[in-house]
Amino acid sequence: MISYISNERKRLYLNFDDIRLSGFEASDFIRLHREIEQRAVNTLYFDEIQVVEGWEQYINQLLRERYRVFITGSNASMLSVELDTRLSGRHLSMELFPFSYSEYMRFKEKENGVETVMDYLRNGGIPEYVKTGQPGILNALADDILMRDIAVKHAYAMSPRCVS
Repeated sequence: MISYISNERKRLYLNFDDIRLSGFEASDFIRLHREIEQRAVNTLYFDEIQVVEGWEQYINQLLRERYRVFITGSNASMLSVELDTRLSGRHLSMELFPFSYSEYMRFKEKENGVETVMDYLRNGGIPEYVKTGQPGILNALADDILMRDIAVKHAYAMSPRCVS
């Protein structure tokens, strides 16, 4: 649930997608903060923190207290436009995109040519799919985009038949 990165135990990684954190609420940040202070953690990594209602207040508090904080998320609520209002100028956003054609060629160690272009058009540039070739990765990505980004953001109740 909580991973300490480095021998000095000065860094903490917390993944809110972890089932053991299901039901984590803003009030739980108080207990977490005690643990952070007790272990003298100075750098924190929070993955998928957007699932916790009110996370912005805690992150702003950490930043005011001069902690180094890294947050990641994979849905539209983590776009820089939304972060501007949530973290009021206290963030640097970085978006990750699928492989470009040249990145695809480098990753696959292939030369430019018709066959490589066709492979890229067939497979796309999602790194995990390019690496493994497992169709479930693309299905999960499509479901995530439909359910987490579109449906949740716009508060639509989608029926099961709307999703692959």
